[in-house]
Amino acid sequence: MYPQAASQASIAFGLMELDSSGTVIRYCSEGCESIAATRESVIGKNFFNEVVPTGPGIGLKTQFDRFIAAGPHMFEKIERQYKLAGQKIRVQLLLSRNVARSSAKNGFLVLARVTPKP
Repeated sequence: MYPQAASQASIAFGLMELDSSGTVIRYCSEGCESIAATRESVIGKNFFNEVVPTGPGIGLKTQFDRFIAAGPHMFEKIERQYKLAGQKIRVQLLLSRNVARSSAKNGFLVLARVTPKP
């Protein structure tokens, strides 16, 4: 079962780094075979509301918020699949605590990866 996201036009394929509010602070579309959004159209947008709007009941944003608010793990991987205009996509969140290299400077790193699913 694939939950429906809002619209295909709002999907940016690639790898993104998110801050604690879910805002995209870095975006790389390199390696994406599909048409990817521009950096300017993705950076500064909220991942859950504007980049990949998942709607209520999916749980992706809830799990992200729980991790940010001191979730129980040092590392967590969350994966969801959606169907947009007949195309399946995969959304992966990789969350890690105490990462000194994170540009977020708040002790964690969140990477979001959005890819087409064959």
